[in-house]
Amino acid sequence: MKKESFEKAYQAFASTFTSTQSYFGTDAAQYVLAAFTNNKLADLAGTIVQDINDKAPIAKMSVSNLVQFGDNCTWSPSGTVATSDVKLVPCKIWADYEMCYDDLRGVYNGLQNASEQGIEPAQAFMSALQEVFLSEFNKNIMQRALYATGGTGTTVNDCVTGIWEQIITNKVTGSSALTSSNIIAAVEATIQKLDNDVLENAMDNVIVLMNQKMLRIYQSALAASGAAWGFNPATEKPRTYDGFRIETISKMADNHIIVISTDNIALGVGSMGEFEQFQIIDFRRTTGDRKFGLSIAGRFDIKVIHEAQAAKWYKV
Repeated sequence: MKKESFEKAYQAFASTFTSTQSYFGTDAAQYVLAAFTNNKLADLAGTIVQDINDKAPIAKMSVSNLVQFGDNCTWSPSGTVATSDVKLVPCKIWADYEMCYDDLRGVYNGLQNASEQGIEPAQAFMSALQEVFLSEFNKNIMQRALYATGGTGTTVNDCVTGIWEQIITNKVTGSSALTSSNIIAAVEATIQKLDNDVLENAMDNVIVLMNQKMLRIYQSALAASGAAWGFNPATEKPRTYDGFRIETISKMADNHIIVISTDNIALGVGSMGEFEQFQIIDFRRTTGDRKFGLSIAGRFDIKVIHEAQAAKWYKV
């Protein structure tokens, strides 16, 4: 179908800005939640806690030496029950972007949904900009959720501590990069770091995380060995020899593997308050510049609930 001319679409888009393009607090919820939860890690997280004002505990309990044997006629408690929790403390994260109106021509030429009988040209512009902007924001969320090192919130790697940095107990290292000759052994060594109880009770939930390039190496290893593929019927994703499915995370580094149960990942999103916002700003109405800006702000955190029940492999 034929598109409207750029000039007509541009005029329609440039005249649509009103105060309704600014969303704050609860009005921004659909955009902020989409920015934090439309990604692979959020899809895999067994727990997502929303509407956190300050912090939210995720309880965990461990028991030992509870069972006794032999005759008993009196109440005789024994063993240890320990309860503790990790806390989701959403960290502020935001992004501001501006674009000249004249740069919209290239954007419009690439739109597939702005036709005379389809979506209105102005809305097509708006949808495309929101999609690209929120997608880039989401990729950065993924990067920080994986590798941020924690701190005071003053640098890009501060505030949130990523999953990779949280796993400190069970580590396997290798001196060589992953290849088709060693990747299967690396996956197996990482799985072997987990307790038997984890492997037995969470068989359907334990996943192997790697990026797409590492998965291709893994596929080459299976092909070279003559091993038959096992597929997850729901996703058609390949499984490891041990039956644990592989999930690819694009922001994971090369030569990195994580083995973790999905119910061991908790994602927290802050409540929709004064800080949370999504705006599309027309600078013609403020500074006089022929530009428009996009801004989003929200709060999130991610936690490995049982750190000792996850493992990672990496090249040193």
